[in-house]
Amino acid sequence: MNGLDLLQGFQHIDEALIEAAGTERPRRRLRPWLLAACICLALAGTACGVGALWGVQIGELSTGEEESSYSVYGTVRTVPDAEFSQELHQILEENWADWWAKSELERMISSTLPGAPYREYETWAEGTEFLGVQLANPLEEADWLEKAAYNGTLEGSQMVMHHCRASFRGNAEGQVVMARLTSGYRSGDIRIMLEASMRTEYAEETAGNGSQDIETGAVWPEAVNMASNSFAMPDGQAAALVISQPRREDSYVSIDAYFIQDGLLYTLNVVGPDGGDEAVAAVRAVLEEALGCFE
Repeated sequence: MNGLDLLQGFQHIDEALIEAAGTERPRRRLRPWLLAACICLALAGTACGVGALWGVQIGELSTGEEESSYSVYGTVRTVPDAEFSQELHQILEENWADWWAKSELERMISSTLPGAPYREYETWAEGTEFLGVQLANPLEEADWLEKAAYNGTLEGSQMVMHHCRASFRGNAEGQVVMARLTSGYRSGDIRIMLEASMRTEYAEETAGNGSQDIETGAVWPEAVNMASNSFAMPDGQAAALVISQPRREDSYVSIDAYFIQDGLLYTLNVVGPDGGDEAVAAVRAVLEEALGCFE
């Protein structure tokens, strides 16, 4: 495991803390230097998805007064580095060139990471065109959803950020290691964030059948009530779910759904204000309607 592997898993942090600090994202996907004290991810070789080449399942749920966490295991297909666009590779090469042009002192004190650029777009289609990889997202056409910034936030009627973010990691040779595309939506006061993630042959050892075994998950620096179950999707697979509620006042309900589309890992995060069982049911209803769009 290397530093890029760790950064790919820097996903979860308390949403209320983020909003109070005025940062740009909800509980998921903060900038890595803000998350380093809270989150750890390790890649592991774990077989799952019995009866299918690709699969995903929830591992251990752990709740403590000072830390809570869960793990997700999966088997996904490898997306060859060569499939990503020439534009993306050029941006990656320029990013590394800028990094090496800095002095050693500048690199030591820099708050940016080499080989980790991103681009933002107004539509999912623009994001996939930039990546060079086609990624399914029926939520773009769902008339019951309002498009929002990629983290699901709105400011009045104006988005505070672009609707989609394409982010990627690459090595010093200009080869793509990991990439993801994220978009955000709203249903009333409930936020919906969809992410499709990809890994190339430079991320981890690829099996002879073109698959990679992955492990991801989340860690909170507080006590969180968690439960896991599943939801039967229209395509016949079962999305793996984790329902989370921090044990404090003015909290939130968050449900993460992990599922496979075209051999790739998708994550659907739905977040709403906490209000007991009714709030959990409302968030769950939105999540199930969104998952139902993936036929």
